[in-house]
Amino acid sequence: MIMIFFALIEVGLIIYSVSVLKKINSFTQENEVRFWSLYIKKSTSKKNLKKIQAKILFTYAHDSLRNKIAYWTERCIIDFGFLGGSIWLFIVIGFNLDLKLSIPSLICFMLVIPNFMLLSNQLYHFWKNQPIWKEHSIEEQPFLLPNTEDHKRLNKYWLQLFASLYLIMAVGTYFAF
Repeated sequence: MIMIFFALIEVGLIIYSVSVLKKINSFTQENEVRFWSLYIKKSTSKKNLKKIQAKILFTYAHDSLRNKIAYWTERCIIDFGFLGGSIWLFIVIGFNLDLKLSIPSLICFMLVIPNFMLLSNQLYHFWKNQPIWKEHSIEEQPFLLPNTEDHKRLNKYWLQLFASLYLIMAVGTYFAF
């Protein structure tokens, strides 16, 4: 009976997470792509889109030593944590091992979440203080920032999403035991 209760909680949390993701995606317009905390205008080629994304990250990372260290630390934790957790989870599921062995992958995923939030906030605040917004009109900008209220609301939605993901992981870990 308790397993059914926890399964219903898990399904409810998944439905809630999907509804929060829909709210987050509603901030993006048809001609925009969300990249961390910025909105990039859709261009005709993927090569141009990748170039703009690289420029956004490169300019932030090479602005100061502090930004460079913060960027590479957070980016490594995000990339290696997600990839490592995914590979470990694939091994556990692929070889039909005990679910208790999947706990390290859940810990990796839990380490990724705060760093994702930190990096997107740092990118937003860095680009908000740049002089490019005064030099060119909005139509000429390759990417846009959300206004302060939208940014706060997006952060609230991301925190709700991450909290529900933490709860999903906690309930899933309960099932493993």
